[in-house]
Amino acid sequence: MSSPGTKWGSLQRIDSIDVIRGLVMVIMALDHVRDWVHAPSIMFQDPTDLATTTPWLFFTRFVTHFCAPTFVFLSGTSIFLSMMRRGADRTARLFLLKRGLWLILLELTVITFGWFFMPSYPVIVLQVIWAIGVSMIVLSLTTSWGVRANLVIGLAIIFGHNLLDLIPSQPNDFSGNLFLNVVHDGLFTPLGGGHFLALVYPVLPWIGIMMTGYAFGILFTDRYATSRRQIMRRIGIGAIVAFVVVRALNLYGDPLLWSMQKDWIFTVMSFLRCEKYPPSLLYTLMTLGPTLLLLSLLPETYTKSYAKPYSTTYAKPYNVLRTFGRVPMFYYILHIYLGHAIGVVLIMMQGYPLSAFGDPNTFSGAPKGSGYGLAVTYAAWIALVVLLYPLCTWYDGVKTRRKDIALLRYL
Repeated sequence: MSSPGTKWGSLQRIDSIDVIRGLVMVIMALDHVRDWVHAPSIMFQDPTDLATTTPWLFFTRFVTHFCAPTFVFLSGTSIFLSMMRRGADRTARLFLLKRGLWLILLELTVITFGWFFMPSYPVIVLQVIWAIGVSMIVLSLTTSWGVRANLVIGLAIIFGHNLLDLIPSQPNDFSGNLFLNVVHDGLFTPLGGGHFLALVYPVLPWIGIMMTGYAFGILFTDRYATSRRQIMRRIGIGAIVAFVVVRALNLYGDPLLWSMQKDWIFTVMSFLRCEKYPPSLLYTLMTLGPTLLLLSLLPETYTKSYAKPYSTTYAKPYNVLRTFGRVPMFYYILHIYLGHAIGVVLIMMQGYPLSAFGDPNTFSGAPKGSGYGLAVTYAAWIALVVLLYPLCTWYDGVKTRRKDIALLRYL
């Protein structure tokens, strides 16, 4: 296996990848709407804390665990496919470097403001877009090493990074091992002036996931045309089986051990409660296994141009998800602003004035005591997705037709 070449024919998009990406982005919106609307979430209650959660709340959070690993993994795959079409030369790698830096800048500015709507909010949060940006910067260097090297290194990171759990925890500020904090432990540190930096996505495992996703892209070349579904299915089932076996042993792969609980449903919840920050080996197997299995089952269709943006062969939901998956960064930024705005409106409908927002001790500064139950949260999520669809359809058309606008390549 070598680096991607320049020949890829006229294919522009692989629809099944866009559909999977669109699906997890829709689910992701549920998790973020919960942050802005759900009363316990506003007060920072952990929905996976077995002492305080309910099964409905736990699985509302659990289903969203599939989002970030899938998003990062398929970002790597998309990078491979893009380089297949355009070539993996120095220009392509430089673009990847610049896009990674651009994403980090977006995380620190546009995205951070969207989360809180307050320039004065005391916490700067580095989340998934930061992790994707750093991973792209690393990949801009490693793509020249070839697919095999990226696969070996990526898998070594995924399977081995939990060995860092054996190193005693470092002080969670700049006085400790800053490198270990950034790559594995996370960071919450004062910046001065009452402001803090929260690095909730330590980058090492995400780099491994993106490198592995990049190598995974080779399955979409002609060489694997007749076998890729079977290979993906085997990888997906293998990851699921590996998760169950390794998790049952309770020896390695996740710092959160499972245990028997008061009843079977809470025992299952304990078994599925794996560490996301950073994503453990078991968390990665648990989420990417079903994702790859589903990918192997989707129809293989391709989009060559915007002339026929929607397939007439498959159901409308398939095409809706594909549209979302074609404009992931536009969707991501827009869903934060619209979702947060919906949350503010709903809380004001409870009688809280706009002046009541700004509490630094609540999520996004929402007033203490505000928020709703899960029923309203789900309704707000559905409303958000409905609002996003026409906007994403419009932007998909603009981005596809206006290849001359270089800035659109970054969104």
